[in-house]
Amino acid sequence: MRRRSLCLGTTLALSLLAGSAQADRGFDFMLTPPTTDAYSMVTVERAQTPQQYEFGIQTTFGWARNPFSPTLSIPPLGIDETRSNLIGNQFTLDLGFFFGLTKFLSVAAVMPVGANTYDEDMLGSSAVISAPSAANPTGFPQTSGVYRGQPRQSIDIARSGLRDPRLAAKIRFFSNKFVELGTLLDVTLPFGDHSSFLGERTATFRPKLLFGIMASRLNIALNFGALVRGSAVLYDGYSSMGVARYQTMPELTWGAGVSVFLHRMISLGLEGVGVVPIGAEPQFATPLATLLGTVYFRALDKWRLYVAGGGGLVSSSERNAQARLLVGFSYSLSPREGGLR
Repeated sequence: MRRRSLCLGTTLALSLLAGSAQADRGFDFMLTPPTTDAYSMVTVERAQTPQQYEFGIQTTFGWARNPFSPTLSIPPLGIDETRSNLIGNQFTLDLGFFFGLTKFLSVAAVMPVGANTYDEDMLGSSAVISAPSAANPTGFPQTSGVYRGQPRQSIDIARSGLRDPRLAAKIRFFSNKFVELGTLLDVTLPFGDHSSFLGERTATFRPKLLFGIMASRLNIALNFGALVRGSAVLYDGYSSMGVARYQTMPELTWGAGVSVFLHRMISLGLEGVGVVPIGAEPQFATPLATLLGTVYFRALDKWRLYVAGGGGLVSSSERNAQARLLVGFSYSLSPREGGLR
């Protein structure tokens, strides 16, 4: 009896774990998170830090077209499969605050929120009324789409909500008239809705090495880092074999940007960011890259407005957004000499 109870308990635990894996939706598809202070570019960090006791705010609105397009079985029967734009549009708002502790050390916090629109047919339903059959004689409501293979739930996937907040510290090791070197230590906390593609299931650590070259009218910035996080897998609920449709693992990250100071009020920029997955299954190990062009406006010394647009460069990836748009502003109460360039 004791052995039978142990076997039953083990089976139940494995079933619950399998259901949890099937239900895994702990992903955030914002691949171009804004930088942490007003001295950086839109998505590429500079080693320059705010001066001591300087504080300011930064707000960025983002939009992405088709940021997540996995191959999924087609509801309601799941007999065929297709590449689907599961998330049709992604809208994000990042509210940031930064503060200079010393001449070479600053801290920042970012509170992000998001909203997604979905391909409703591929998303499926958490409760589909079924006709009575031999397998389901009562016609008990069943699940379909990404809900398939999960326990019945009365709450559908959220369309909007909090994403994972960010906390960061930037350290500038060295700078002179032409070169700057530093690091950014960035973490996210798993407070977002990880059941609705609005956040990671675990906290993440995102260290970066920052390198820059400066001239009178030109800034070049290079970032090299990593994204350290736990693994998350989205399985196809229609498959009895548990076919993985998408997987995230730790990743190497990179960024490169250049900005040209054209006029006291206007600068132009071009920047690219990307990731290289580490340890993922071969079908999910595709490197990703996004390219953005930016226009900066500085009508006032304490304000910087910017508009950036572009898209993904790797069409074979599930995370390759066809288009991205970022619009925002930075404000500092006491910017260092030279302004928010």
